[in-house]
Parts: sequence; structure tokens; C-alpha cells
Amino acid sequence: MKFNIYNSENSKNAFTGKSMIRISRKAGLFTFSKTAGERIGLKEGDRVIIVQDADSPDNFYVHKTANPSGFSLRFKTANYGASFNCAKLAAVILDSTPYKSVSYILGNAQDIDGMAYHLIQTSKPLAEML
Repeated sequence: MKFNIYNSENSKNAFTGKSMIRISRKAGLFTFSKTAGERIGLKEGDRVIIVQDADSPDNFYVHKTANPSGFSLRFKTANYGASFNCAKLAAVILDSTPYKSVSYILGNAQDIDGMAYHLIQTSKPLAEML
């Protein structure tokens, strides 16, 4: 008999350490990886907004905001990233895909009108669940 051995050394998530955002359609859960949170500078009490480029509707951006109407972030522990829920927004982003849940790379900050916006690279899903 020949065994395939799976353990903590060879079964780690291939995307560990990547700046990612995961979007789940069912609960409308948006989760930022720890690396993404560090890139954006997210901390307890922060808020974010997601913006869509009207000229390129497939382009969505994350922006950290002080505006009280932004999505309030939750943090489990210092070892995990931030999250928020919005089923309507998840549907807007995922409606053109067959995915129930998908991860995207979060791009470097782009300066738009003096503010930092991070592109959600929707053209390149990393991990999907149909």
C-alpha cells in the first residue's frame, strides 16, 4: 500500500502571506487577509468603503474612510484580518461570476484625488468555490 501523507508542512494554504480579500455570496462576508489589512493600515474601529469605477464596471476598489457610513470592521484576533458583512454588495461584485465564494488579490494603493484606493483584482480570482 502506498500512502499520500498530509501534514502541517505540506498542507498549508498556498496563498498565505498574500494581500487578499475573500468575498462570500451567502452571508455577504468580506474578509481581508492579515497582509491586506496591514497594507491598507486597518485597525480596530476603522471603516472602509468599496467603490466601483463607473467607466470600467468590473473594477472595484477598497478605501479606508473616516466617514461613519463606511462599513465597520471586525477583528477576531491580532493574527487574523478584518471583516464586515454586506450581502447586497457581495451580490453586485459576484453576480457576473458563478462563484459562491472567491478570493482576490488586493493591489497596491493608487492615489485618486489625493486618497488611497486599493484595486480588487476581480479579473484574477485565486480560490473559488462554486
